[in-house]
Amino acid sequence: MKKIKRAMALKEMEIKEAGGKPVYFSISFYTRNGEVRFVQRAQTCGLKMDMKANRMRGIQEHDIQFL
Repeated sequence: MKKIKRAMALKEMEIKEAGGKPVYFSISFYTRNGEVRFVQRAQTCGLKMDMKANRMRGIQEHDIQFL
C-alpha cells in the first residue's frame, strides 16, 4: 500500500465517476486520540461544516458483500 499526503488524499476523495457515481476507496488514518483506523471500503459523504476550513471530509463505510 502506497502512502500519500493528506492534500492529495482529499483531492482524490473529491473525484467522481462519470454520471456522478461515487468512487470507493480504502483508507487508514489516525483519530484524535492517536488510534489508527483502517476502512477497507468507503465513499465520501457530506458533512455539516466548512470542510475545507476544518480540513475534514466525511466518509461512509461500506460492507463489500452487499455491493
